[in-house]
Amino acid sequence: MQEGRFRDWLVNVKGLTAGPVSDALSRCRRLERDLNIDFDRKFSENCFQDVLDMLTYSAADAAAGVGSPGNIQINGNVQRGMASLKNAAKLYYDFCRNRR
Repeated sequence: MQEGRFRDWLVNVKGLTAGPVSDALSRCRRLERDLNIDFDRKFSENCFQDVLDMLTYSAADAAAGVGSPGNIQINGNVQRGMASLKNAAKLYYDFCRNRR
């Protein structure tokens, strides 16, 4: 992940403040670590959508008691936790698309 460039993009393009920027960076680092993936490699291989699909966790999943994907540990509401992680991944995906 290109943390410095991503941070700058979050501030300058998305207009985020320090807290949300820190949260997005932390969540992306966590996803790369827990899923053992590299966001830049996934984007260059044209399979970042696979990452986003994997992070999709619906109300039906929650009702069925489906656990979170991979090694991702969520304390509290799994659906909300997965939505936060997926949102961070979407931000990184948008960053990658905009730098082309």
